[in-house]
Amino acid sequence: MPAAERAEILMSLREVDHVVVFEEDTADRLIASLRPMCTPRAPTIVPHGAEEATVRSVGGQVAFVGDPKITRPAI
Repeated sequence: MPAAERAEILMSLREVDHVVVFEEDTADRLIASLRPMCTPRAPTIVPHGAEEATVRSVGGQVAFVGDPKITRPAI
């Protein structure tokens, strides 16, 4: 699904204030610039992921949201 469509879906959620689409591999620069109070993460992402340290360095917290994904082993 194209990024613009994903952003539109996210913006339709009442709890979402703003969505930013970026080209970098991680959101570290964006997080350092915006200094969010909270950043959501899916529970399948490694708890100490690349951006978690950046979020914490600007005084924010990482909130794990949603259900863990069920995956099937490769056949």
